[in-house]
Amino acid sequence: MQMFSGVQKYARMAGWHLQTVEYAKADKGGYMLNRSPSGRDIGELLKFWNPDGCIVECGMAQELLRSVDFKKRPTVFLDRHPPAGKSDMVCVYSDAESIARYAARELLMSSYGDFAYVPYTEDFAWSRERGEEFSKLVRMNGKRIHVFRYPERQSRPESMVEMFSPWLQSLPKPCGVFAANDQVAEGVLLACSCCGIAVPDEMSVVGVDDETYICENCKPTISSVQRNFANAGAIAGETLAELMDAKDGRVASRTYPAAGLVRRESSRIIKGKDRRVAKAVEYIRCHACDGIGPQQVVAEMEISRTLADLSFRAALGHTILDEIHAVRLDHVKKLLAKEVAPSVIAGQCGYSSIVDLRRVFKARLGMTMGEYLASLA
Repeated sequence: MQMFSGVQKYARMAGWHLQTVEYAKADKGGYMLNRSPSGRDIGELLKFWNPDGCIVECGMAQELLRSVDFKKRPTVFLDRHPPAGKSDMVCVYSDAESIARYAARELLMSSYGDFAYVPYTEDFAWSRERGEEFSKLVRMNGKRIHVFRYPERQSRPESMVEMFSPWLQSLPKPCGVFAANDQVAEGVLLACSCCGIAVPDEMSVVGVDDETYICENCKPTISSVQRNFANAGAIAGETLAELMDAKDGRVASRTYPAAGLVRRESSRIIKGKDRRVAKAVEYIRCHACDGIGPQQVVAEMEISRTLADLSFRAALGHTILDEIHAVRLDHVKKLLAKEVAPSVIAGQCGYSSIVDLRRVFKARLGMTMGEYLASLA
């Protein structure tokens, strides 16, 4: 959906008429979305719509979608790696290096000496590249890297837990684990739970995609690198415009960078392992934008205000209020990047008024919201 919004935004700016097509097939009286398309389907769609150009969001059907099916129509394949070797495919795909950097920075902030990478269950290029880039960064920092190898398909256990458990138990502890995506990270956490490996004390874990229905429903919650899907859609629009204007029909494929990292319990290491502080930090992460103050956080910790403040400073080096504002302002910056009006942002981020938001933003970030937006351009 975010990719579509990015394409839509570019289309409006370019004055394009944008027609979308979703694949579906009848299934017992209903409809099952995301059927893999065939070349014949595409040919019929091209005849029906006669578009000037196409943007194809590939998803997990990427290996089935071929440039030849679009009959030399200017076409950009979104979220698909270019095939190995020579190819006339023009693709917009995620930048593995920027994803790996966010994960590595998060995990390397610990004092761990060992790190590991768990690829996706299928041998996709994006999974290999994330692992290669992460391994480079780990070695560059003088640390050890361990990479999980899946058994042959015919001999694989039925679940990720069965596959991961012996390997996770064999890793030196503590260890920082980077998973190819949130689905794999969830499997790692489940295996850790079954093996009695404490997360994040013995093993910290970071995934990719920030799939909230996965990340927020795991125990502990999963830290995850966000891919900038809206930016990907806009880049796809720009690339298609270049391709339609290119006299020789040749335009280079492009990548889109990661947007950041959402830190949750799976990688948040609290000094002194103070569980009350860890519980409070997670409470703030979930409720800071609801307008909570330090008093609600202290009540959650079930200790005195004085002890709560001392515990926070010892574990994190700042106050409860600092943590609340940090979470709020992180959300503010994300909404500003999406061009949400500041007056709307104030209410959505727990501030009583736009005046209050402007004051806190300037005091804590050293710039106005307008100056921050200018820095993104």
